Amino acid sequence: MPVAPHAAVIPGKYYHTAYTEAINLLNYSVVVIPVTRASKNVDKADEGFEPLNETDAKNWEAYNADTYDGAPVGLQVVGGKFEEEKVWAVAKIVSNILHGHNES
Repeated sequence: MPVAPHAAVIPGKYYHTAYTEAINLLNYSVVVIPVTRASKNVDKADEGFEPLNETDAKNWEAYNADTYDGAPVGLQVVGGKFEEEKVWAVAKIVSNILHGHNES
C-alpha cells in the first residue's frame, strides 16, 4: 500500500496520515520500500483535478513539481501483529524485483 498520497514529506505540509496511522494504531508489522523518485518532468499537476475533501485539497495545493523533484516515493508491505520476519522477507523479494536484483 502507499506510504502517503505524495512523495517524501515536506515539513509543515503533512496533512494525510491515514496510510501509516491505521497501521500504527493496529500495531501491525510494516516495512517501507523505496520504489522510485518523483520527477518534475513526469509528475505534473493535473489542472482538472477535483479534490474529494478538505484534506485532499490541502495535499493537492501543497504539491509543487520543482520542490518534489527527486524526492523518494515508497510503498509499505504490511502484515499482522508479530509478523516482522514475514513482512521483512516479502519486502526483500518485492524490493529485489523492483530494483532488478537476483539475490534472496
